[in-house]
Amino acid sequence: TRALRQAPAQGGWAFAGDTLLLVGADGTVTGVDSASGRTRWSGPVPGYTAPSFVSFPGDPLAYATSTSADGAWTRVVAVVPDTGAVRWEARLKGSLRPVGAEGGSVYFLGLDPVYGDARAVVRYTPGSKAVRRVTLPVPRPEAQAQVRDGVVRLLAAGGTLEAVDMAAGRQLW
Repeated sequence: TRALRQAPAQGGWAFAGDTLLLVGADGTVTGVDSASGRTRWSGPVPGYTAPSFVSFPGDPLAYATSTSADGAWTRVVAVVPDTGAVRWEARLKGSLRPVGAEGGSVYFLGLDPVYGDARAVVRYTPGSKAVRRVTLPVPRPEAQAQVRDGVVRLLAAGGTLEAVDMAAGRQLW
Protein backbone atom coordinates (compact mmCIF):
# COMPACT_ATOMS: atom_id res chain seq x y z
CA THR A 1 0.00 0.00 0.00
CA ARG A 2 2.95 2.33 0.49
CA ALA A 3 3.54 2.52 -3.27
CA LEU A 4 -0.10 3.44 -3.85
CA ARG A 5 0.01 6.24 -1.28
CA GLN A 6 2.99 7.72 -3.12
CA ALA A 7 1.50 7.32 -6.58
CA PRO A 8 1.07 10.54 -8.58
CA ALA A 9 -2.33 11.91 -9.55
CA GLN A 10 -3.85 9.25 -11.74
CA GLY A 11 -5.48 9.32 -15.12
CA GLY A 12 -6.54 5.67 -14.80
CA TRP A 13 -5.45 2.21 -13.77
CA ALA A 14 -5.84 -1.46 -14.71
CA PHE A 15 -4.64 -4.81 -13.43
CA ALA A 16 -2.82 -6.95 -15.98
CA GLY A 17 -1.72 -10.26 -14.51
CA ASP A 18 0.22 -9.48 -11.35
CA THR A 19 0.99 -5.92 -12.43
CA LEU A 20 -1.00 -2.80 -11.64
CA LEU A 21 -0.72 -0.26 -14.46
CA LEU A 22 -1.13 3.29 -13.16
CA VAL A 23 -1.55 6.06 -15.71
CA GLY A 24 -0.47 9.43 -14.36
CA ALA A 25 -2.25 12.65 -15.18
CA ASP A 26 0.74 13.47 -17.42
CA GLY A 27 0.36 10.17 -19.34
CA THR A 28 3.30 8.41 -17.69
CA VAL A 29 2.52 4.74 -17.11
CA THR A 30 3.92 3.01 -14.03
CA GLY A 31 3.92 -0.78 -13.73
CA VAL A 32 3.66 -1.77 -10.06
CA ASP A 33 4.15 -5.30 -8.72
CA SER A 34 0.77 -5.98 -7.10
CA ALA A 35 2.27 -8.26 -4.42
CA SER A 36 5.16 -6.09 -3.22
CA GLY A 37 4.10 -2.59 -4.33
CA ARG A 38 7.49 -2.08 -6.00
CA THR A 39 7.74 -0.16 -9.24
CA ARG A 40 8.72 -2.46 -12.11
CA TRP A 41 8.94 0.24 -14.77
CA SER A 42 7.74 3.73 -15.56
CA GLY A 43 7.50 5.67 -18.80
CA PRO A 44 5.29 6.69 -21.69
CA VAL A 45 3.56 4.42 -24.17
CA PRO A 46 4.69 5.75 -27.56
CA GLY A 47 1.93 7.62 -29.38
CA TYR A 48 -0.43 7.87 -26.39
CA THR A 49 -0.87 10.92 -24.20
CA ALA A 50 -2.98 9.10 -21.58
CA PRO A 51 -3.52 5.43 -22.47
CA SER A 52 -6.42 3.46 -21.06
CA PHE A 53 -5.59 -0.22 -20.63
CA VAL A 54 -7.62 -3.41 -20.68
CA SER A 55 -6.40 -6.95 -20.04
CA PHE A 56 -7.99 -10.38 -20.18
CA PRO A 57 -7.59 -13.51 -18.01
CA GLY A 58 -4.94 -15.87 -19.33
CA ASP A 59 -3.49 -13.31 -21.75
CA PRO A 60 0.01 -12.01 -20.95
CA LEU A 61 -0.53 -8.60 -22.59
CA ALA A 62 -2.38 -5.38 -21.80
CA TYR A 63 -4.02 -3.39 -24.59
CA ALA A 64 -4.51 0.33 -25.11
CA THR A 65 -6.70 1.70 -27.88
CA SER A 66 -7.42 5.11 -29.34
CA THR A 67 -9.98 5.81 -32.04
CA SER A 68 -9.79 8.58 -34.63
CA ALA A 69 -12.19 11.50 -34.15
CA ASP A 70 -14.33 10.35 -37.09
CA GLY A 71 -14.32 6.67 -36.02
CA ALA A 72 -12.61 5.58 -39.25
CA TRP A 73 -9.81 3.68 -37.49
CA THR A 74 -8.59 2.50 -34.11
CA ARG A 75 -4.97 2.27 -33.06
CA VAL A 76 -4.20 -0.70 -30.81
CA VAL A 77 -0.98 -1.26 -28.90
CA ALA A 78 -0.14 -4.43 -26.96
CA VAL A 79 2.14 -3.89 -23.96
CA VAL A 80 3.99 -6.40 -21.77
CA PRO A 81 2.73 -5.34 -18.31
CA ASP A 82 5.87 -6.45 -16.42
CA THR A 83 8.26 -4.35 -18.53
CA GLY A 84 6.27 -1.79 -20.50
CA ALA A 85 7.70 -3.15 -23.76
CA VAL A 86 5.45 -2.71 -26.78
CA ARG A 87 4.89 -6.17 -28.29
CA TRP A 88 2.96 -4.97 -31.34
CA GLU A 89 0.76 -2.18 -32.59
CA ALA A 90 -1.80 -1.95 -35.37
CA ARG A 91 -4.16 0.50 -37.00
CA LEU A 92 -7.48 -1.20 -37.67
CA LYS A 93 -10.53 -0.03 -39.61
CA GLY A 94 -13.45 1.32 -37.58
CA SER A 95 -14.23 2.30 -34.03
CA LEU A 96 -13.25 -0.77 -31.99
CA ARG A 97 -13.48 -1.83 -28.34
CA PRO A 98 -11.43 -4.86 -27.21
CA VAL A 99 -13.52 -7.61 -25.57
CA GLY A 100 -11.17 -10.58 -25.31
CA ALA A 101 -8.00 -12.33 -26.36
CA GLU A 102 -7.20 -15.99 -26.93
CA GLY A 103 -5.22 -18.20 -29.27
CA GLY A 104 -2.97 -15.36 -30.42
CA SER A 105 -5.86 -13.15 -31.53
CA VAL A 106 -7.58 -10.11 -30.04
CA TYR A 107 -11.34 -9.70 -30.39
CA PHE A 108 -13.22 -6.41 -30.68
CA LEU A 109 -16.70 -5.07 -31.04
CA GLY A 110 -16.99 -2.77 -34.03
CA LEU A 111 -18.98 0.23 -32.83
CA ASP A 112 -21.07 2.88 -34.48
CA PRO A 113 -18.88 6.00 -34.09
CA VAL A 114 -21.86 8.20 -33.15
CA TYR A 115 -24.14 6.03 -30.99
CA GLY A 116 -21.71 3.33 -29.84
CA ASP A 117 -23.97 0.44 -30.84
CA ALA A 118 -22.14 -2.78 -31.75
CA ARG A 119 -22.33 -3.36 -35.50
CA ALA A 120 -19.70 -6.07 -35.96
CA VAL A 121 -17.36 -8.49 -34.26
CA VAL A 122 -13.72 -8.22 -35.32
CA ARG A 123 -10.80 -10.62 -34.80
CA TYR A 124 -7.23 -9.40 -35.29
CA THR A 125 -4.31 -11.83 -35.36
CA PRO A 126 -1.08 -9.83 -34.99
CA GLY A 127 1.21 -12.69 -36.08
CA SER A 128 -0.31 -12.75 -39.57
CA LYS A 129 -1.93 -9.29 -39.45
CA ALA A 130 -5.17 -11.01 -40.50
CA VAL A 131 -8.46 -9.24 -39.78
CA ARG A 132 -11.82 -10.99 -39.84
CA ARG A 133 -14.99 -8.93 -39.51
CA VAL A 134 -18.47 -10.40 -39.05
CA THR A 135 -21.26 -7.84 -39.43
CA LEU A 136 -24.15 -8.20 -37.00
CA PRO A 137 -27.65 -8.37 -38.54
CA VAL A 138 -28.76 -5.24 -36.64
CA PRO A 139 -26.95 -2.78 -34.36
CA ARG A 140 -26.75 -3.92 -30.73
CA PRO A 141 -27.03 -1.12 -28.13
CA GLU A 142 -24.95 -1.26 -24.95
CA ALA A 143 -23.44 -4.60 -25.99
CA GLN A 144 -21.09 -6.51 -23.72
CA ALA A 145 -19.11 -9.48 -25.01
CA GLN A 146 -16.77 -12.28 -24.04
CA VAL A 147 -14.75 -14.81 -26.01
CA ARG A 148 -14.38 -18.55 -25.54
CA ASP A 149 -13.03 -21.05 -28.06
CA GLY A 150 -13.19 -18.48 -30.86
CA VAL A 151 -16.88 -17.76 -30.29
CA VAL A 152 -17.86 -14.25 -29.23
CA ARG A 153 -21.01 -14.08 -27.15
CA LEU A 154 -22.80 -10.75 -27.02
CA LEU A 155 -25.44 -9.54 -24.60
CA ALA A 156 -27.10 -6.25 -25.56
CA ALA A 157 -29.64 -3.93 -23.96
CA GLY A 158 -33.10 -5.44 -23.96
CA GLY A 159 -31.69 -8.94 -23.40
CA THR A 160 -30.56 -9.77 -26.93
CA LEU A 161 -28.08 -12.64 -26.71
CA GLU A 162 -26.16 -14.01 -29.66
CA ALA A 163 -23.02 -15.94 -30.53
CA VAL A 164 -20.64 -15.33 -33.43
CA ASP A 165 -18.20 -18.03 -34.55
CA MET A 166 -15.19 -16.09 -35.80
CA ALA A 167 -13.51 -19.11 -37.44
CA ALA A 168 -16.63 -19.85 -39.51
CA GLY A 169 -17.30 -16.13 -39.99
CA ARG A 170 -20.98 -16.40 -39.12
CA GLN A 171 -23.56 -15.95 -36.41
CA LEU A 172 -24.39 -19.21 -34.61
CA TRP A 173 -27.50 -18.04 -32.77
